[in-house]
Amino acid sequence: MGCYGECWLGELHVGSTKNDFDLGLASLFRSGDKRVISQRDNYIPPQLQEIADETDFDGGERLVFYVAPVSVVRDRLELMGYTLATCKAVFNDCVHVELSRCERSVATASDRMIDYYGKIISSLRSMDADAWIETLKVIISKQLISKHDKSNPDGTVLGYMLENDWFGYDGPDRNVGIRLAIEACLEGAQLMYDISDLVAQGFIDADDDLVEAATTVHAGQYLSVGRTIILTEGRSDSSALSASLLLLYPHLADYYSFLDFDAFRVPGGSGSLANLTRAMAAAGVINRIIALFDNDTAGESAMRGLRSLNLPTNICLARLPDLEDLRAYPTLGPTGSTTMDVNGIAASIELYLGRDALTASDGKLVPVQCVALHVNLDKTTELRKETFTA
Repeated sequence: MGCYGECWLGELHVGSTKNDFDLGLASLFRSGDKRVISQRDNYIPPQLQEIADETDFDGGERLVFYVAPVSVVRDRLELMGYTLATCKAVFNDCVHVELSRCERSVATASDRMIDYYGKIISSLRSMDADAWIETLKVIISKQLISKHDKSNPDGTVLGYMLENDWFGYDGPDRNVGIRLAIEACLEGAQLMYDISDLVAQGFIDADDDLVEAATTVHAGQYLSVGRTIILTEGRSDSSALSASLLLLYPHLADYYSFLDFDAFRVPGGSGSLANLTRAMAAAGVINRIIALFDNDTAGESAMRGLRSLNLPTNICLARLPDLEDLRAYPTLGPTGSTTMDVNGIAASIELYLGRDALTASDGKLVPVQCVALHVNLDKTTELRKETFTA
């Protein structure tokens, strides 16, 4: 006996977690994805109708689950490194390991078990990630129900998937299987993780935040669910990027963290960002870190200094990208007004806010004010941005 958390893709039951919640599955949701149903007359998803019939709402019992569109879950998985190509490779490795185990077992099996292992081996030899996804599409379209009966395998991929929990993916990381299963889902499907039984049996409190628990578990074991820290040169960079992220990718925003320059009086500039990046590396911070520099000469100089160090692999150096619109942008310098390519020499975050934000009342682009123009013997131009004239 036991109690279970149940994972659903659309109305397809994928698998169960026994006597506890799965940290990997919990990491695919945010706190706002949690749903609690405390009355029978509230809308109850069809997947939970059976458990709702056994729930004593009058006695204070509740249905508790997390739910998010598979398109959102796919983005979150990709963000955490679960790309389709990576998950296919991991899946195929797991199939190979299971096939090798069965082939070793058949060598010492009894006559009765030789036929049993032979059929499993036949299924595994026909199965890879692509075949698994295509077969799952058949299961979904025909609404086939998992039998979870391993006693009589039929030697087919379809049979193997219906006979086993999680449709035959027995790898250590369930998120790999979830990422592949999403490829078979219908448009508009949702991923649901129902923990109602775990709550009813007292393994989890209905008010517990599983997302927070998954995020704060030992970082060395669950690094992929920690927030990615974005370090920038100043307050305006962090403000613009965090607001843009919240607007364009709200379902991913909670996976990132930005510096609070005001609250902790963090100094700005490329030099300060380089020093902070060094400090993060020296302190052994294990979160993934993106050190994002301006697309100017100061930023390039600071990045060049950091590249000479043996930075840990969780730290990524990046700069704002080159833009076509900045290849001919008005500037104010020691020699007066001119139009020039400011990519790589004077492009700060303000120049990435769009032409509407950069156009003055007279209809002209607001120029970048620059000083210290220097042309060296190789005729390469270095331009240090001093201020952005608003």
